[in-house]
Amino acid sequence: MNDSVNYHLRDGSALKGTTEKYSAELQAGGIPEEDIQGIGTKLDDLKTKNTAQEQAEGVLRQATARQDAVMARANAHVNKLKEAVKGAFTDKPTWKEFHIGSDKLNTVKGMYAELNYLPAVAEKYKTELAKRGFKDADIALLTTLAEELDTADVAQENAKKVAKGATEVRDLALKDMKTLTRSIRHGAKVCFSKPEDAAKLKEFEPISDGGSGGSDTPPENPPTPPQQ
Repeated sequence: MNDSVNYHLRDGSALKGTTEKYSAELQAGGIPEEDIQGIGTKLDDLKTKNTAQEQAEGVLRQATARQDAVMARANAHVNKLKEAVKGAFTDKPTWKEFHIGSDKLNTVKGMYAELNYLPAVAEKYKTELAKRGFKDADIALLTTLAEELDTADVAQENAKKVAKGATEVRDLALKDMKTLTRSIRHGAKVCFSKPEDAAKLKEFEPISDGGSGGSDTPPENPPTPPQQ
């Protein structure tokens, strides 16, 4: 769980108990009943939206892992083809046809383009390549990998959008929670301003964040996807 969310859920829960304990005095001091009751509502809202955000991040991690796995298989298969080309041909023009020496394979976009380009070139030299162990089934696999990579990339991009949206919604709920807790604490300082109320006022203090920096820690970053 995000440190800031975790902190404010714990802090809000503690403040909810304190606010309910002194509800009558707070209302008499001018704090609206809806604010006092609102802590529980905002706590539940933040919990729900944080759960949704964590689930979305989990889906994104899985989608990214699937995309990475297809990229790894594609890289291995393209390298197999290029080794077969190097074994079958010594002339540079033929090597150039197969993009040997290209640096396009380190991105999803570049790999997808390569997987769509190479089958036709490999088909052109299929007899020579077959003698080096790159057969018809290997040529067909280039197209299959292109389709798999496209599917994995679309899923990863969709998961990234959902996770981003869920994070934004969660952060708005967190902002609302912070705003309400600040408001109640300011109100408590007015209600319990007398020296004899110092012990009561102390109960409204924010809980310790344990050194996590939770009160103002920005949201966690989503997993870094492969370059597009």
